[in-house]
Amino acid sequence: MSDIIKIKRSDVTATPASLATGEIAYSEQSGNFFIGRIADGVPVKIGGKTDVDKLATIDANATDDQTGAEIKALYEAEANAFTDTKNTKLGTIEDSADVTDATNVDAAGAVMESDATTASMSFVVDEDDMTSDLDTKVPTQQSVKAYVDAEVASAVASEMTYKGSYDAATNTPDLDTTPVSIALGDMYTVTVAGDLYSTPIVVGDTIIANTASAGDGDWVIVAGDSVTDHNALTNIGTNTHAQIDTHIADATTHFTQAGISITESQVSDMGNYLESLTGQSINNLGDVDVGASPNTFDMMIYQGGTGKWEDMGSQTFFNSHGISAFFDVSNNTQAPANGTVLTYNSSTFLWEATAPTGGGGSSTFVGLTDTPADFAAAEGNFVKVNSGGTALIYQNGLDGGSF
Repeated sequence: MSDIIKIKRSDVTATPASLATGEIAYSEQSGNFFIGRIADGVPVKIGGKTDVDKLATIDANATDDQTGAEIKALYEAEANAFTDTKNTKLGTIEDSADVTDATNVDAAGAVMESDATTASMSFVVDEDDMTSDLDTKVPTQQSVKAYVDAEVASAVASEMTYKGSYDAATNTPDLDTTPVSIALGDMYTVTVAGDLYSTPIVVGDTIIANTASAGDGDWVIVAGDSVTDHNALTNIGTNTHAQIDTHIADATTHFTQAGISITESQVSDMGNYLESLTGQSINNLGDVDVGASPNTFDMMIYQGGTGKWEDMGSQTFFNSHGISAFFDVSNNTQAPANGTVLTYNSSTFLWEATAPTGGGGSSTFVGLTDTPADFAAAEGNFVKVNSGGTALIYQNGLDGGSF
């Protein structure tokens, strides 16, 4: 049997601590061969099972002269390779960029769904009176409520409130002397005429306070409806003309004032008469100038010079206007006879009855000469004035005959 050559070996140590110059050793634990370096015997790896296993993974036709493009193409074919597309995408991210999460977004100032306050948001303002009036900011819930509450309260405080009736004659309730209890918008209806401070007011007027604690000049007076009933007129003849007063007494004579004394029925009759003349009702009886009580047949006529309706009487009215009665009113106890002619007398301003000079049914023509007298013989003829214009003559009628 031949001699067996054995080399230094180990199955527990990966690399020998030292070797003799040229001495060979194998570590089963690391799968490597070692040789002692000539100079100093330090173990140097020269191969082994580990290298054999690595070489087994190399393609049979592998070469060591592949280009960069070939290597790059092979690399980028891998699923997780870093490609040019990924490199371009990374180039758009700023330096030191952090992960975009909720914390980073919130820190950057974005409005988050979880935010519970707007205190740090400059576009949200808290102004109860909305004085900034900007179109680039929004108000807080509290400021909106405060503003709306203030506006509603102001509107309610300034609205009109009907307080009832006002007796201006007795100042009831007291609006003249103690206005401190009056609120803006208080409204009263005048039921008795009188003065509010120095301003006359009449029945039907409405007075409205345009400020709190309203005093003289602080009331709005809204006039009532027009008056069409003479029972609602008083104080005629004053500078204010007709004033309304529905509480006129039931006395027979009303409207007694400077130059005026008219009964209620006379005012009504006169108003109806004037309305028939003018086509409109007489609303301002302050323009009526009446002397003594009018007679039944007296006339009212408007005088443009004085601007008054005056009682002209009967004969006086006709005489002064050249349209006297249809006969002499001084001798009017008997009616004129049939056929009487009315002649106007410019000296007396009268129309006088004049008896006719010709009898009724006379066969002669009054005031004309050469008057034909034989009417029976003139049948079928007609009458014309002669050429001298002094007489009437017969003209034979034309007769077309018969057949």
